[in-house]
Amino acid sequence: MIEKLLSQVEPRCILCSLGYPVDQGHENNVSFLMDRFKDGHGFPHEIGLFLGYPLDDVKGFIKNKGRNYTLCGLWKVYGDLGDAKEKFEEYKQCREHCLECLRQGQSVLQLILAD
Repeated sequence: MIEKLLSQVEPRCILCSLGYPVDQGHENNVSFLMDRFKDGHGFPHEIGLFLGYPLDDVKGFIKNKGRNYTLCGLWKVYGDLGDAKEKFEEYKQCREHCLECLRQGQSVLQLILAD
């Protein structure tokens, strides 16, 4: 997923402008992100790109400093409201399914490796 992110022009530009080594593979970029957590300059909001949040929402959050969003759910929405609502519902269903599997005795590893 991160390799795909690093191959897209707009996310690459955002990450490059923040000093990420976009031409050095996903491991170096994740390492750079971890260093950003430690550098004492605040929370690295570009983490939304790494988590798969919609690009418009990440850009909107950074530009608006977390204000002026149209919906606040699992993340703050600045782009496609309908798409975000659908994703929030999908994630809710997935979370409920995983919790039920854990209650029934499956391990986290079994959940991760399940088809």
